[in-house]
Amino acid sequence: GDFASSAPPMDIDYDYHYEGWGTNYDHIPDPEFCAGMCQGVEKCKAYTWVKDAGLDGCPSQCWLKGGVGYKKKKKGVVSGVPPPRQTLVEVPKIKAKE
Repeated sequence: GDFASSAPPMDIDYDYHYEGWGTNYDHIPDPEFCAGMCQGVEKCKAYTWVKDAGLDGCPSQCWLKGGVGYKKKKKGVVSGVPPPRQTLVEVPKIKAKE
C-alpha cells in the first residue's frame, strides 16, 4: 500500500538488541505491517520482523521494541524504526454528555 513508503529504510538481515520494553506478535506477514504496528504503539521506537519463527501457518513474527539498542547481523530478519507519528491524528478530548 501507499503507507509502506512512509516507513524509513529498513535494515535487512539485522536484529536490534534492546534491553527494556518489548513485546511480540505472531503471524505478521511482512515487515511493513510490523512497522505499522510499531507506529500504532506509543512506546515502540523500533521493531524486528522475523521471517520464519517456526510457527504454524504464517511463520513470521513481529517484535516491538522500546529502542534500537545495538544492531547485530542476523539472516532472515528485518529491523527498522516506525514511520513518523502524525500529531494531528490525536482525537480532541470531548466531554461526554451526561
